[in-house]
Amino acid sequence: MDDEARHSDPFEDEFERLGENLRRAVEQAWQSEERKRLSADLQAGIEELGAALNRTANEFAESPTGRRMRAEVDDWSRRVQEGEVADKVESELVSVLGRLNQYLEQVISSMASGPGAVSHDDKT
Repeated sequence: MDDEARHSDPFEDEFERLGENLRRAVEQAWQSEERKRLSADLQAGIEELGAALNRTANEFAESPTGRRMRAEVDDWSRRVQEGEVADKVESELVSVLGRLNQYLEQVISSMASGPGAVSHDDKT
């Protein structure tokens, strides 16, 4: 089939026309006053939501619960800076690693004493 025959295919022609019509419809919808109004309304709504969230956050920060949470965060921060938290984490990690090593040593011992066990001294 040559180029002229392909361009006269009604199926392709309708698809091309459909694509062009969709492009024009989207372009017109984007440029419409309705879309611009909706966009402005959405922008205003987002700004109102932001202001409401700021007011709520400020009210919470001033509430007894908010002040208590702030004090707890400040205490946590102080303990981290002074090393209390790091010391506790290190202690817990050492404990976990110790238990893991004990378990692995038991498994190794069990495997070494079982059938077909190979000692570390054997090189074969």
